[in-house]
Amino acid sequence: MKGPVWSLAGYVCVVYPLVHLLFRDPHRFAGWVGSAYFGLVLLAMLATKKLTLSQLGFQRETWMRDGAIGLIPGLLIAGAVPLFDAFIEASGLDQTELFAGAENRAAALPSTETLALIVVGQVLVMPFIEQAYFTGYLLPALFRVVKPVTAVYLAAAVFALVHFELKLSLFLIGLICSGLFYGTGTLWASLTFQVGCALGGWMVAYFYPRVVTFLAFLL
Repeated sequence: MKGPVWSLAGYVCVVYPLVHLLFRDPHRFAGWVGSAYFGLVLLAMLATKKLTLSQLGFQRETWMRDGAIGLIPGLLIAGAVPLFDAFIEASGLDQTELFAGAENRAAALPSTETLALIVVGQVLVMPFIEQAYFTGYLLPALFRVVKPVTAVYLAAAVFALVHFELKLSLFLIGLICSGLFYGTGTLWASLTFQVGCALGGWMVAYFYPRVVTFLAFLL
């Protein structure tokens, strides 16, 4: 547990505070900096051979089957975003005061090239690093010191708390990803599930801002 504990302490006590000191809009950069930090931690562990890709859960034998286990529900979540938006419009909720001005919350669309980089970063790179660290690296360490069910819940809690956002959705994503890892024994299902969730979040941020208000009642 020393590696995960010290690396988490480094992020919480050093990296995250520095982000808030150096950037005028820290929330905009915290996710990117956090991913870079945890990615460097994993690269250092791999480079020094203290960790292997197989130990992180990247087994080749079942990548397609396990990937599909996580990808299907993940894509269902992403696909539900436009359906929720259509329901808001069809039911007339979009005309109520509750949803008034929701379109103003949409993130400004950048250039095509920048948007493509954002998609790759938020939908592919960040989930990859987060799952490799929190599920592939932290969770097995927790398995060695506490019961598996307790470890799954602890990993989910850490995943949510390290984002410094009190969102039930983050805890649920962490819980499901940890459960998928425990059930399949590989990281593929957890990774593809978070990719689907990240895709849904990206769609909400840029194209379906009304869904934020709707989901606030669910999560």
